[in-house]
Amino acid sequence: MRFKNIFFAAAAAMALTACSSDDEQSFVSQFPEDGVMRFTTNLVDPTAVTTRASITGSDVNQNGQQFQVKIVNPTSATYSYFNTVQFDGTEWMPYARMLWQNNTQAITVTAAYNQAEAAGPADHAD
Repeated sequence: MRFKNIFFAAAAAMALTACSSDDEQSFVSQFPEDGVMRFTTNLVDPTAVTTRASITGSDVNQNGQQFQVKIVNPTSATYSYFNTVQFDGTEWMPYARMLWQNNTQAITVTAAYNQAEAAGPADHAD
């Protein structure tokens, strides 16, 4: 009986002093080495939302589809953009390359997709 009590006391002490793997958190940065902004689309299932829109992921991810994006960096006009992003069949590519200022600067992103009309490079000449 005494051996059993010592065993339980040792097990309880080990449980109290055990460390958790939660203490060791590793952070993996998703900031691209080249600093280039890249885009992906993710649309909510249209049956799950109540809107008049009738767009689906298959409508958007077609060759030649476009959306406009406005990026406002409150600390730098150099890293603020208005651009058209077009799907080339495999990925979304902006007409003009856009760069991140750094991996900590917060930005505001607004995107708009017009199913009926496409903007081209001439729309951004100003």
